[in-house]
Amino acid sequence: MQILNWLGENVAVAQFFAYLSLTVTTAIVAILSLKFSFRQHYGWKPILLFVNRGISSVMRTENSKKPRQDSEPGIYAWVTFELWNRRTYPIVVEKVLATFSQDILDRSKEGQSELHSDWILLAEGHRCRERFVIENGKHHRFDLYARMKDGQSQNIQDTFDRLDLLDGAIEIKITYFDPRRKRLRKIATTGQYSFRD
Repeated sequence: MQILNWLGENVAVAQFFAYLSLTVTTAIVAILSLKFSFRQHYGWKPILLFVNRGISSVMRTENSKKPRQDSEPGIYAWVTFELWNRRTYPIVVEKVLATFSQDILDRSKEGQSELHSDWILLAEGHRCRERFVIENGKHHRFDLYARMKDGQSQNIQDTFDRLDLLDGAIEIKITYFDPRRKRLRKIATTGQYSFRD
């Protein structure tokens, strides 16, 4: 009852608070609508996803279970990941760099690439040699085969006995050109891998 009496005596103050709350609510709705319309028009940032990982005694052809005939004998740690373009316009991937946290790789061919492979081993990690365009709403799949050191690849049973040496992380860094913003953008993610599970 006291509140009603107070409101009857202070109508101007009550109207001020009512108008203020409606204005703030309208501003919040407008900001959320603007954000949703922006995302609807331009899309979201590209996203990088790890798909699979493992060990193989042969390199495989991309998106196939058939072994590549030109691969050298040895043990390969492999990782498959995908870059999804969630923008509503195409992007140009300029650079892809993959770095293993453990020192398990055969670095005898540093600066060279595997025959018919998109990857080249550099001091900072494996780098994809090609630039390419990913259309809006599409994705690109990467299959990286990293030859392991000879000490770890003498036979596959020895490698499987020491899989705990392979636990660690792989860091993927991708640089792409965003044509709307007219500049290079970067995506970096680190994925944990364990070849035992």
